[in-house]
Amino acid sequence: MNSEYSESPRILFQEVQQFRQPVLWVLLIFGSALISGTVSWMWLRQFIQGESFAPDALSNPALLTFGALVLLSNALILGFFLFTQLQIEVSTAGLFLRFFPLQRKVRMVDLTGVEQVEQSEIRPFQDYGGFGIRRVGQSKAYIIHGQEGVKLHYDNGMHLLISSQRADELYEVLKTLLKGEELDS
Repeated sequence: MNSEYSESPRILFQEVQQFRQPVLWVLLIFGSALISGTVSWMWLRQFIQGESFAPDALSNPALLTFGALVLLSNALILGFFLFTQLQIEVSTAGLFLRFFPLQRKVRMVDLTGVEQVEQSEIRPFQDYGGFGIRRVGQSKAYIIHGQEGVKLHYDNGMHLLISSQRADELYEVLKTLLKGEELDS
């Protein structure tokens, strides 16, 4: 083996997860359409037809500002779900996670003190209160997609759960990395 290649970390596993659950997107798009339609109806009623949409309606400048803020917030929420990613990388240098856009930098997960690695079924709402970066008691979880993942058990009682659509592969790579065995390419 050439020494110049042995010094740089070798990537053993990579995965990028995004919010692509159909039910989530149906709810987001339906909610977005409802909000946009309501604001459009209010604007149409007050600006085009010249009638107030309610007896104590907002003034024209206030309605314009309010409607624009609501539509902008709506677009930002949709954009957040569209562009959010959980990036997982395991290399010979360790385990790296990034929950973009909430985490701007890749974070190296400390693997010292890991006693056990296991494949785990994920119930995001029952066990962790939802998706995202979650903390419950002694557990921390990175959950975006899927119903399974890998759980690291530390000797101090802490747990780290990482959702994965390829949990079996992630589990094998982490288990082998933690044992210090040579990994096949």
